[in-house]
Amino acid sequence: MLKEMKWNMVLSAALYMVLGLILLIFPATTARTICYLIAGIGIVIGLVNLVVYFTRNITRNYYRNDFVTGLMLMVLGIFVIYRVDMVIALVPFIIGLCIIVSGLFKLQGALDVQRMGGNAVLILGLAVVNVVVGILMVINPFDSAILLYRLLGVGLLFSGLTDLASTLYLSSKMHGYMKKMSEADGAIKVTEIPAEGASGEEGMEGSVPVRETTAEGQAEQDSQEPPIICTDDR
Repeated sequence: MLKEMKWNMVLSAALYMVLGLILLIFPATTARTICYLIAGIGIVIGLVNLVVYFTRNITRNYYRNDFVTGLMLMVLGIFVIYRVDMVIALVPFIIGLCIIVSGLFKLQGALDVQRMGGNAVLILGLAVVNVVVGILMVINPFDSAILLYRLLGVGLLFSGLTDLASTLYLSSKMHGYMKKMSEADGAIKVTEIPAEGASGEEGMEGSVPVRETTAEGQAEQDSQEPPIICTDDR
């Protein structure tokens, strides 16, 4: 059981490391491949919905939207295939907008504190950096997406390496612990066996005199019994 868990963890760590290296070395190719896979899955699901719509009994399932759902999924899948770079850049673009909004809120809070006579220079600086990062992501979203994929690859690689190291370390510790436990059990069994043999011998030695004493007592009882006299009535 422990061996199986160990190999499962090792394989999982190896998978993380491979994916991390792929994302780190080939971020753009990986991003396009992921988009193509998602688009293909969407097109397939859309086709299935259309087939279900045209083959089902319309009188029994009237309010199901299989046709619209299937058509929308197919259109989205085709759009992703033909505009894959736009889709890749769309995610960091939206994230950049969110970062800008968050930075503006921080900036307003810092300015409010400054107007009330407080000191919010650190918050003000962080807010400015926040807004600048968001603007850079919005201006150049494709390169930001490549950077995000590389950071994701670094995270997966780090996770895989730490999982592998912790699995091997814990496995060695558990193996040593189980070995010590088995040696301790063997030592206990070895010490118990002579004790049982000695007690058996002592019981045998103690039982022999009892048996001899019993035989001698029986002989003495036989010798002390009065003889039987036979009389003849004639």
